[in-house]
Amino acid sequence: GSQVRALNPTTNVDVAVGSSSGTIDGGMTFDPISGLLFIGTANGVNSGIVETIDPATGARKLFATGFNGSLGILREPVSGDLYFLEANQLYRLPSSAVIGTLTATVKLIPTLSQTTLLLLGLLILGVTFRAWRRT
Repeated sequence: GSQVRALNPTTNVDVAVGSSSGTIDGGMTFDPISGLLFIGTANGVNSGIVETIDPATGARKLFATGFNGSLGILREPVSGDLYFLEANQLYRLPSSAVIGTLTATVKLIPTLSQTTLLLLGLLILGVTFRAWRRT
């Protein structure tokens, strides 16, 4: 569905926090830095968007669009960068960007996958080894 709900396991109290404009079947995370919930949609109505919901007020705001399904959202604790995973690409939003000023035209930076980095490292090692063997 489109509703975000919070359950207190101690009291079994279930409260509505807010709702998305699409079907929530993608990534969802609470960002402790901004205090916002990031909600992603992957399929169905309004797929490929990321919205924020303020848990205190329930206010929803469009954050970014144009994803090929928004499957995962993560705030990296060391750098503070936000990562967004779509069907075949990982995007990074640097922590230097102020979230309150961002709009639906967010320019995200594609990042290299771990496999790509591993292959690049192996290529560099191979070229280095070959050069060493020639000398």
